[in-house]
Amino acid sequence: MSDRPANIRFTLASLLALAATALLAISGCVSPGLHQGVPDDFSLDAAVLPARGSSTPDEARHFVLHADGSLRAGRGRQGAVNAYPGRARQLSTTQVAELLSLSRQAIAAAPQGRSTAPTQWLHEPPPETGVALLLWVRDSGTESAARFDGPQGDLPPLAELIRRRLHELALMR
Repeated sequence: MSDRPANIRFTLASLLALAATALLAISGCVSPGLHQGVPDDFSLDAAVLPARGSSTPDEARHFVLHADGSLRAGRGRQGAVNAYPGRARQLSTTQVAELLSLSRQAIAAAPQGRSTAPTQWLHEPPPETGVALLLWVRDSGTESAARFDGPQGDLPPLAELIRRRLHELALMR
């Protein structure tokens, strides 16, 4: 009879440990995008378009980043940015939070008063010797878009930082 209380204590302790583990696993799965302030619905879609007549017309780049950290990246001619790019790598929560912060700042600082809709921006060429960065951001139930134009390598500072950071994180050369 003395073995029975020990067995019950061991079984009860095992069940409590299993329940605690299950609760931790569930809480981690319910809101994977909420770490470090990254909302579940966050997504960043960025296109880098070289000028028409560029000596390297295949420099067009397309990046898609989701809240879970999956980064997709592709390159090709300007029309290729309409395609959904392949998976490049998995980013850390810190890297996603960094890009979220940069994209929020860039959208807030974007020039106002564009006369065309964001979907038309893909058809507007950048300046002859320049580059364009198009950003579409979904963040906490709202969608925002911005276009940044500038001479090659001289986009506005936040736009250039986002462009370079996306290239680095996607391991593109």
